[in-house]
Amino acid sequence: MAALIEVSGGKEEVVSAIGELATFLAKAPISEIEKLVSRRQPERKRVSSREELESLRFEDIEGIVRDPETPRKLLEAIAVLRFGVPIGSMRSFSNISILREKLITLIENERAHTVIEAAARRGVD
Repeated sequence: MAALIEVSGGKEEVVSAIGELATFLAKAPISEIEKLVSRRQPERKRVSSREELESLRFEDIEGIVRDPETPRKLLEAIAVLRFGVPIGSMRSFSNISILREKLITLIENERAHTVIEAAARRGVD
């Protein structure tokens, strides 16, 4: 128990959570534990062409944008090629988190336009 307190930095809530986890693991079937431990992360989408980028769903683009390992160059390509942001505007996004925020806003706007368009079509039909 002293080792847990030391590892947790003396935080009682961490020690308590570790205890609860240990209790859960002791009762869980091995097959369930193996499922939890071996869960694989979904493969990240890679974009190789403008056409592929333009065909991606909002969810795919959002996943790429939110992935902290996505390089700035790809984020810039998404902004320019998918959303029509002028190349010169990239300088105004001084760091990658600002660029990510801008892209999320653009994704949400495009998603909203799609919903409005679908609703308008239903009203016309």
